[in-house]
Amino acid sequence: MPSNKTAQLNKDDLLDLYKHFETSIRNELGFVFQYFNFYIGLLSAIAAGSLTGILNLDTKDLRGLILLSGPVAMIALSLLGYSSIKVYYHRFTESWITKINIESMLALQIDKNLEKGLSKPLYPSENGGFITQVDDPSLKETFDLALKESWNAEKLSKQLVNIGYTLRHARRTFICFCLLGVVLATANILVMFF
Repeated sequence: MPSNKTAQLNKDDLLDLYKHFETSIRNELGFVFQYFNFYIGLLSAIAAGSLTGILNLDTKDLRGLILLSGPVAMIALSLLGYSSIKVYYHRFTESWITKINIESMLALQIDKNLEKGLSKPLYPSENGGFITQVDDPSLKETFDLALKESWNAEKLSKQLVNIGYTLRHARRTFICFCLLGVVLATANILVMFF
């Protein structure tokens, strides 16, 4: 039976959570790039194999039908790869927002909360703190709009996924591989039948 009591968080609990989400950010973004690199390598190998097969294909050669599996696989794997990367990128944005919330709760961004004996940062961030936050103007605009309109963390996360430049780059790359798959399939069919 669930308890109706709520646990109170203290500063040490928040610091532990901060460390957890800092690690989570690294892990999730690491998965984004690992999967991205895996799919780029796999799709490049399939493209190279398909192109080699097409260049060695004779007119009216029915083996070309088997070669069509390469471009079709490229399109399918591009869609699957993008979906996989999007999941990890979404988890990354959730962890990032949670970390920002914890920083705010601990007042880590305000240098007037420094203990005696601690110096101000050599290169303060735009907000006067010591944590570098946003380098992309569209991200900064999104964070500012979310603050102004009092968005919840989930809405902010969804918006960050939509405008995130890492995911945008992955989307463009996978679209290029889909288009390459269509071009290779078309070339395959033209060589086979004409």
